[in-house]
This record gives sequence, structure tokens and C-alpha cells, in this order.
Amino acid sequence: MLTLARTGSSWLVDLLDSHPHVVAYGELFGLDGREENGEKYGRQGFPYFETYLRERRRGRRTPPRLVARIAYLNELTRIHAAKTVGFKLTYKEASLNPGLLPALTLRRAPVVHLIRSNALDAVVSWEVARSRRTFHVRDGEQLPPLAPVRLDARSLAQQLDWREFAVTRMRARILSLRLPYIEAFYEELTGPRGEEKIAGILEYLGLEPPPDELTSRLTRVSDVPTSSAIENFDEVCDALAGTRFEWMLGSRSVSGERPDSTS
Repeated sequence: MLTLARTGSSWLVDLLDSHPHVVAYGELFGLDGREENGEKYGRQGFPYFETYLRERRRGRRTPPRLVARIAYLNELTRIHAAKTVGFKLTYKEASLNPGLLPALTLRRAPVVHLIRSNALDAVVSWEVARSRRTFHVRDGEQLPPLAPVRLDARSLAQQLDWREFAVTRMRARILSLRLPYIEAFYEELTGPRGEEKIAGILEYLGLEPPPDELTSRLTRVSDVPTSSAIENFDEVCDALAGTRFEWMLGSRSVSGERPDSTS
């Protein structure tokens, strides 16, 4: 799965991993001490790429990173008998690992490109998660009361424009590599036809819907309306009035994961 931050990607990885014929990991090419802290979603137990590299460096000549990436991907698919084995890859991780997307192209690896159309929701979700110092919450975990976040209204349109440009640039990159891919939109996956859209992803991956409903262990980081989550909402409305981003102000949720218990 290829995506930006706060698109509901962790929820979707966790959901797909509950399929009996899918093994879905989190950000295997991520950094920031995730190995030590542990992920809260997706499959566990396979080393992160940087950990894999450190192990290979011990007492032997270090292979070029491109060669190591290919060996790492081979090992990932070799140890699992599941029909579909995958992981979450952010745009940043793709840029920090040059050669990874071409390696996936050679493998004809199917890509799910997850997009959140409402970039404002993604920005607010990030700020809310950062203020609460947690980005993923499992069912049953308690969070402190939510304090509305303050956005920089002067640079907000620029932030939203950057997110949209990043999606457009990655879409062009995927097409240039001729990677097999499907686009999935967070708002559709969590909307009234969500089950149908998720079934479409499974069909793309060559999978049948399981007899039991797919489930995720993740719950919302926040479920309040955007207007309640932004401290300076009136200022934000003024900043986006008349721009192509104005429609984003009408969102009902700022969650970066799932909007309700049925997703």
C-alpha cells in the first residue's frame, strides 16, 4: 500500500491483515524506532529493513542497499504461505529508498494507492494526533480529553496544495514505472458503500471476500467534527473561502483511521 500520512492507511492495513489469505505489515521501511516501540496494527514479527541491514553487517561485507532491498523482499515473501503479502509504504519512505519502487515493478507487485481526498481532514488529524502524542489507538485504550488544535491559517492553503501535488506526483511516478495499481479513496472506503469498495480491493488482489467480516483493532483518535477540532476555525474558514479547498470545511470527522465501529 502506497500512501501519505493520515489517510486511514493503518486502519486499512489492519483490516486487510484480518483476511485469512493476506499478510499485511506496517511501515517495514520506516524509521523512528518503530521496532523498539512496536506497531499497533498489521502483522508483527518480521524485522524492519534497517534492522535487517544491521544484522547483515555483523561480521560480513555489507551488500549494496539495492541488492539488500531485493533480498529483503524475497525473504518477506518466502517465509509466508499466504496468497498476498504486503506492507505499507509512505511517499517519504519511497523517496528515502531509491530503487524500491523499480524493484516492486520487476516483481509485478500490485499496488493499492490510498488517497484521502479531504486534505484538510488529514492535516487536522495529524495535528490532533501530535497534540495527544499518539497516532494509533487500539480498541479499549484510553485517551486524554481532546484540546482543539490551532492551525496556521496563513500557510494552510499551501499545506493543502502540497498534499494534493504529492498525490499527483506519486500517481505520475507509478504510471511511469508501469506498476500495476488501483486507487482507493478513504472517504469511499468509510462511506455507505465501503464494503463494496473494500471488496473491489480484494478482487484486484485476486482474493475472495472472507466468510467472516474483516475487522481492525484500531479505533478513532478523534471523532469530533472538524469545526470542533480546530481552535481557530473561523480564521481557517476565512483563509479557505473562495479557494478550491473551501469544500473541505464541511467534513464530519477528523479521524485518520476509521470513522465508526463498522469500518
